[in-house]
Amino acid sequence: MQRGQTFFVFDKVTMRFQPTPSK
Repeated sequence: MQRGQTFFVFDKVTMRFQPTPSK
């Protein structure tokens, strides 16, 4: 993972992509 990057993960509950902060 790159620092300061925003990753999008697919939320199976809401059926859409959610932005997740990199850790």
